[in-house]
Amino acid sequence: METYSSTQIDQMKLDKDLNGLLKVLQQSDEFLKKEAVRAMGQVGTTACIKYLEKALKDEYPSVRAVALQSIGTLGSQDENTIPEDRIKENIINLLHDKNWTVRYAAVESLSLLYGEESLDDITPFLLDENPHVKEAVFQAMDNFRKEK
Repeated sequence: METYSSTQIDQMKLDKDLNGLLKVLQQSDEFLKKEAVRAMGQVGTTACIKYLEKALKDEYPSVRAVALQSIGTLGSQDENTIPEDRIKENIINLLHDKNWTVRYAAVESLSLLYGEESLDDITPFLLDENPHVKEAVFQAMDNFRKEK
């Protein structure tokens, strides 16, 4: 199997080379997969969404967290980008991930994508064991208040 470097991934991002990024996602290296998922979010095409959605089920928490961030970024830029129900369900499931960085990214992603509509889903995580996750919920609530 071909190996890749972060420089190659950066070049793929600049070239909007989705096929190259998909090849990187087939690697077993956590760092490279995470960088490929981040690049997909920065490429910003609707074609990336289905691959980012697959990355939500990756074995590595860092890949899941960056996939959540990328989906949140893409979806907040264009509400027509995200197939709402399926993506929302997957993100809500990740609110219960055992890794706090994934829970944190899920709170951020939900609040970016769905705004105040996400309150019922994220509010219970004010009681999360991790202070960063709690802070993400407080930040989202503060942003909703400022948007009014």
